[in-house]
Amino acid sequence: MPANPARITSGGLTSGTALDAPGSIGEDTGSMLAHAGFSAAEIAAFGETGLI
Repeated sequence: MPANPARITSGGLTSGTALDAPGSIGEDTGSMLAHAGFSAAEIAAFGETGLI
């Protein structure tokens, strides 16, 4: 089955295809928490306590 040729671009990012390897679990957690308004210190504390 061929991959979907449609691509979505938003904010300088382009969607991948079904042929792209999946990301690692949690690889975007820090950036998503920062985007949600958490400070770098808060995110680091989450990591130190094992929350993330």
